[in-house]
Amino acid sequence: MKNKLIALAMMTALSASANASVITLDTTGFGGSTTFDFDLIQFLSETGANSASVTQTDTSGDGSIAGPDAFMEMGGTSVLSFNLDGSLAQFGQGVDGWNIFFDYQVGGMANQDVTGDLQVNFDTLISGSLYAVDTSTNINYGLATFSLLGGDCDIDADVDGTGSVFVEAASSCHLDLSGVFEDGYFTDSTGLDLGQYDDLGKALTVSYDATVTAINGLKAVYPGGPGSSQTFSVEHTASMEINVPEPTTVAILGLGLLGFAGARRRKS
Repeated sequence: MKNKLIALAMMTALSASANASVITLDTTGFGGSTTFDFDLIQFLSETGANSASVTQTDTSGDGSIAGPDAFMEMGGTSVLSFNLDGSLAQFGQGVDGWNIFFDYQVGGMANQDVTGDLQVNFDTLISGSLYAVDTSTNINYGLATFSLLGGDCDIDADVDGTGSVFVEAASSCHLDLSGVFEDGYFTDSTGLDLGQYDDLGKALTVSYDATVTAINGLKAVYPGGPGSSQTFSVEHTASMEINVPEPTTVAILGLGLLGFAGARRRKS
């Protein structure tokens, strides 16, 4: 029975660590007047003229996107809303004197399989930043910068009669990032400023999830021939979660390990 309780405690700890963290944002440092909790940042869709721009090069030299071929994607969007437990916590679009933006430049390798689907692996984040703009002064405030831990996409795609690639069904991308936050804006559930995490050597990761809805201008065969490049656009929606180690997770896991140690001593 005791072993079952120990296992339950450890499973509870692991499940708690998998959940998005509740973060508090204080907007008074960049023109706002509110402080609120959130566990998800929802970004405006990158569509139309605001679509992400991708340049892909035929590094495999076969003249097609069968690849694997190197690509570089550049994009930017603003925060649509901050959500908490699936409900709106705060709009992010200038309702309180500020806007928050996310800009990025990411690269990696892509290939198209025999079914037409696209496999994408991200291996570098040249730049990635979250920043606020005080709409009354137009002053920018850096909030966080990011580094890439890894990421990929599996895009349900095919090729039409003109040789253009199109998305058959909305498809998911996921990136794992590490984040360094500036002081004075974000705090965790204990009140610790996220800006102190890096100084304290504490792990702070960010999950970035996107849903690709359209690809425009990508040809299955490079128009310029083998070794050339082509530029196209990608439309997607995206969200971000900030993940911090919760103290309850550590405490529960510690109880499980202590109980396990006690059981071993009694047995011996």
